[in-house]
Amino acid sequence: MRLENLYPNFGKVCAEEQAAYIASYRLRRAQDLASEVKEKKSRAVKKSKIDLSEEEKVMMKLLGLKQKDIVALRALEPDQEQETTDDTSLLNESTFAEGEEDE
Repeated sequence: MRLENLYPNFGKVCAEEQAAYIASYRLRRAQDLASEVKEKKSRAVKKSKIDLSEEEKVMMKLLGLKQKDIVALRALEPDQEQETTDDTSLLNESTFAEGEEDE
């Protein structure tokens, strides 16, 4: 199949068909650009920067950490509610009950 058979010659079609083609192309291009803007915004939201003090930045540099490492670590942290329930259960246990005392 030849290229000239795939698409009509734009210069040889009537003015109405040219206008329709241009209108459909503009609409398609506007939709493509709108979707690209949405993708860029979503990527920008995902790459949220962490506000760090100068001391924290120096510490990260010394440890060889990057912001993406800290974001990943924060994602691994357990929920605060779970920590409080675990702590209270630990405090309720009597660790020295029935234990021997050294004097």
